Amino acid sequence: MAVGLFAKKLGMTQIFDESGVIFPVTLLKTEECQISQIKTTNIDGYNAVQVAYGLEKLSKITKPQIGHLKKSGEKGFKSFGEFRVSDPQKFKLGQHITLDSFEIGQQVRVSVKVSVKVLLVTKSEITLVEAQ
Repeated sequence: MAVGLFAKKLGMTQIFDESGVIFPVTLLKTEECQISQIKTTNIDGYNAVQVAYGLEKLSKITKPQIGHLKKSGEKGFKSFGEFRVSDPQKFKLGQHITLDSFEIGQQVRVSVKVSVKVLLVTKSEITLVEAQ
C-alpha cells in the first residue's frame, strides 16, 4: 500500500462531460502533510509511515508533540495518521507529501469520517481527475 494524503471536504458540485452527462463531484482541499515517523518491523513489529497534518502554531501544541515533531522538522501539526507500507526505506523523515505524488487517472482509496452523533466510516474508490 502507498502513503496517502489528508484533505478536508469543501462541498459537492457537478461537472458535465462532452456529451452533456452530469457527474457528481466532491471538492477536497489538500493540506500540508509531512512524514513524522517511520515504523519498521524490527522496532515496531510492522512497517508503516506516520503522517502529520493540520498545521498549527507551536505555541498551541503540547510539549511531547513538539518533541516528536522536532525530529522531522520545525513545523507544528495537530493531527497524525498512519499508512501501512511494504517498504518503509522509500520514505524519509520530514518528507512532504503533496498532491503531485499522485497521477491523473490513478485509482485512490478514500476513507471518510463524519461526526454528527455517531462516527460513520465509509470506504470507496475514486479516480483522480485534472481540474479545468
